[in-house]
Amino acid sequence: MVELYREHRPTKFSQVVGQTSTVKQLKNCLKNDRLPHALLFTGGSGVGKTTLGRIIASELDCHKEEFFEINSADFRGIEMIREIRQSVNYAPMRGSVKVWLIDECHALSRQAEEAMLKLLEDPPEHVYFILCTTDPSKLLKTTRTRCTEFALKEFSNKALVSFLAGFMGDHLEVDISKKTLEAIAEKSAGSPRKALVALEGLIALDEEDQKAYVENLQDEETKSIVLCRALLAGAKWKEVAGILKELKDDPESIRYHVLAYARTVLLGAGGSADKAFVVIDCFQENFYDSKHAGLAAACWSVLNGDEK
Repeated sequence: MVELYREHRPTKFSQVVGQTSTVKQLKNCLKNDRLPHALLFTGGSGVGKTTLGRIIASELDCHKEEFFEINSADFRGIEMIREIRQSVNYAPMRGSVKVWLIDECHALSRQAEEAMLKLLEDPPEHVYFILCTTDPSKLLKTTRTRCTEFALKEFSNKALVSFLAGFMGDHLEVDISKKTLEAIAEKSAGSPRKALVALEGLIALDEEDQKAYVENLQDEETKSIVLCRALLAGAKWKEVAGILKELKDDPESIRYHVLAYARTVLLGAGGSADKAFVVIDCFQENFYDSKHAGLAAACWSVLNGDEK
């Protein structure tokens, strides 16, 4: 069975939601034959980076045999870049272009990223590079300056609820309450892909289990807030460690909830504002790679005043 988000992944610009400005820019570039040969898409997990990359390849008349999608988390070394450098000078056998989409490009080794700089600076006319990353801060400055960067937006909770409601109306014969959709949106941390995964998990359950599922989503959010309150109060590490052991949710969702709560405290300008700033500072970097270990390290930094 194909997951919902895979089965209904957009294949053309008109199907992309939530990235209106970026889509408009890309369509104008293609229409005027001014698309940059090195693109960098940044943004959180599941907001449409690789989807837009695939659509661009299709719009460029790139044959499937000359579209190369690489996940740098799996292939990150200098040998991969050397293979690309050998291939770029050969004209496409089918279609009119060759396209390399390099996902999670921040995971490239430093040697590999440095070797790629020349490719990004002066690619052949028939070659396009599309780089995608959830963490552009890890890239070399010279990599970013050689690319035209498009920052994709995370969805607001309101936009996610609207997206889910529209998706169900178009593709699913199910009736789910707005309150339930709001709970899913809150958990999804701005990602439509995460929202669809949560929705798919929900619709497979009967009514009683659906209720328990939603209560669990809300319970995880409550635990994240308990964690933030403990950090703001300067709790002992033993107490915070106990809270962390109970948190089973995606670390990025936890980070999202902690940041939202700390922001509210900071803007309230109360006695905890200084500590709220420390929490926000220590939780700025995402946990896509470090997972729960990164979450634990961020909490330790808050309590011990470590500089990142």
